[in-house]
Amino acid sequence: MRFRMAGIAAVGALLAAGGCVSVGGGEIGIGGGFGTGGGGGVGVGVYAPVGQKKVELLGIPSALLPSAGQCRLWFPGEPPDNQRPPGACEETMAQAPADTWVLYRPSDDPRFVHVRVIDTERAGVVVEVRVFEAESGKYVRSEAP
Repeated sequence: MRFRMAGIAAVGALLAAGGCVSVGGGEIGIGGGFGTGGGGGVGVGVYAPVGQKKVELLGIPSALLPSAGQCRLWFPGEPPDNQRPPGACEETMAQAPADTWVLYRPSDDPRFVHVRVIDTERAGVVVEVRVFEAESGKYVRSEAP
């Protein structure tokens, strides 16, 4: 019991500081800074493995999403100033290091943004695609890559 309480306290402290932590195969991340004048990391949500029910928000303001037909490399938990600008998808995917996201805004339906989750150890390897509403940031579904 003492170890469980210490673990819960450590997770709480990390989240309060704006960090991310892996919990049972999922990831919890709290970012801040938007609308408050702060400069914290970006990404608010609870992510579960593919196929499990999710309740999450993308946590990236729609103004920072790529335009229709473009992609943007995103470093989860990093402030917007540390992110690369949008560009061609082929080039962006080729440059995607491990443990990043590639945000893609489809030309045929820019109401959505597809988040290509890059493997934590293998650059350029997409392990999951999460689809969000671009304007609200609400989670819609996950797809296999």
